[in-house]
Amino acid sequence: MPYMLKTDLLVFISKSVTAKVNKICKDNNIKLVNVFVETNTNPVAEIYDEEDLLFPSIEDLTYVSRNEKFIVDGKQTDMHTLCQENKIDCRYCHLLEPNHQTLANHVFTMFHNQNRNIRLKTPKMKDWVFVHRGTELKYNASNL
Repeated sequence: MPYMLKTDLLVFISKSVTAKVNKICKDNNIKLVNVFVETNTNPVAEIYDEEDLLFPSIEDLTYVSRNEKFIVDGKQTDMHTLCQENKIDCRYCHLLEPNHQTLANHVFTMFHNQNRNIRLKTPKMKDWVFVHRGTELKYNASNL
């Protein structure tokens, strides 16, 4: 399936929106943490100009969701495998319940340590839960 927009245009739009949001927040004394969901193919430093990111950033949040484990049909699997098998509506930015709190804790800390040079790559961040008891996914096989 062809892409509707070329990569260069998507990067331009993303850079422009991110820079504008950062500037608006800075000008209006609003705290912000930039959260970049997937940056493993194009790291933030390669896409965004340093002067446009006026607030701390979390990079590559998909690292967490791709590695979270689930029980499906009695077997342990991960989100990445489920997505590759087209078994569920895949959104890599969805997290296990305990990881919502972990992410919130990191954002809270970054709000209070407003150092614009903080760039956290999620693999280096601590406290992520990759296996959580009671996480059994149900999906309707007729939707496959």
